[in-house]
Amino acid sequence: MNDTTNNTETETKRYTIRRDGKKDFVFTGVKLGSSSDYENQGPQNSRWHEIEMYKTNAGKYVVAQCYVTCWQGEEDSRRADVCESAAEVLELLSWEDEESNAGLSDLAKEALVEAAENDSAFKGLTL
Repeated sequence: MNDTTNNTETETKRYTIRRDGKKDFVFTGVKLGSSSDYENQGPQNSRWHEIEMYKTNAGKYVVAQCYVTCWQGEEDSRRADVCESAAEVLELLSWEDEESNAGLSDLAKEALVEAAENDSAFKGLTL
């Protein structure tokens, strides 16, 4: 991922997102939001998750997710998904268990709230 801080970049830039088992994903757009639970892990922060959301110049959304580990023998896990709409981003970040309980992680909510500050298509999605 590009960084682990919660700040957005309103200028159009060229981004390169690393992905496991696939070519890097390269696009031009703006960063809408991000979140990381690195700080929440306390003094043992040897594993954490990061989410970054972007809007491409073509109007699509990119969701980059990374599981970072500092454990010997483990490797970081990186993926990036392209979504057509903010609703599709919400669906991608939502979870559902075998008993049909569903929701969003706090990490996903944080990234979506920040994205809503930069793109009106995300407003109200986390209510």
